[in-house]
Amino acid sequence: MVLLRVFPLLLLLLPAACGYHFPGHGAGPSAQVQTLYVGGIVNRTTEPFIETAVANAIIEGFSRRKGIRPIEDEDRADALLTGAVTAYSSKPISYDRFDQIVEYRSSMTIEATLQQQSDGRTLWKGSVSWSEEYLANSDKTLQEDNEALAIASICDRLAEELHVRVMDNF
Repeated sequence: MVLLRVFPLLLLLLPAACGYHFPGHGAGPSAQVQTLYVGGIVNRTTEPFIETAVANAIIEGFSRRKGIRPIEDEDRADALLTGAVTAYSSKPISYDRFDQIVEYRSSMTIEATLQQQSDGRTLWKGSVSWSEEYLANSDKTLQEDNEALAIASICDRLAEELHVRVMDNF
């Protein structure tokens, strides 16, 4: 009878003993890094102003989550996050019976580097990618609005994934 009470408790403690943690809640890149400056996001695509959307999403994403806090003063930051939007595409993925485009898929890839300000040491470096589908529309303005919403969603997901990877110190 005692074993039936102890066994569930052991199952609950087992993940903690293995060092398990939820994604994005790891120890992070360094105990000395409390603040982050996001700067130098470069656009290597033909999509105008996409780097601004990415940078804003990264700042907002780190602001909403625990761990490293973004700040506006580069000189006071513990770490510097730089990067580039290396790929963006929007391609049709489905057609109707009249061979008209029904749906598109937008995809984006960013590369980023997190460096400690004090010594320039690289704490994390990597790339993240995401895709999002959106409906086609015969009205050009609505079509552009749908693509802009897809881009915003991609930027949010990339910022989330970047946060998870930085905090898990991959």
